[in-house]
Amino acid sequence: GGVPVTPFGDWSFDLSEEQAAKLLEVCPDHAVLVSHSPPKGLLDRSSSGQSLGSTAVRDLILQKKPLLVVSGHVHASAGKSATLNGTPIVNAGPAGMIWELPDRGGS
Repeated sequence: GGVPVTPFGDWSFDLSEEQAAKLLEVCPDHAVLVSHSPPKGLLDRSSSGQSLGSTAVRDLILQKKPLLVVSGHVHASAGKSATLNGTPIVNAGPAGMIWELPDRGGS
């Protein structure tokens, strides 16, 4: 769902930051996170320049250091990537994209 709540009304499935944080608690360390919403401040600028990202997603990245975060939601950032706390973040956009994780030398 969209995080935070969007202005689109009842047809849009949205979560508050608090609801999203609660759901994200079970995400294990070093996982791959697929989130509709990007983290606040990264890949989250609309075509009008408004920040649409989630603080709950950003906090999870800082705390649990996922191997990769894949988001969408903000079409103006489709196909772009960024890094936060060593975690690559990609906005796959409506067309999708191929992304290869670097070999971490583990099993």
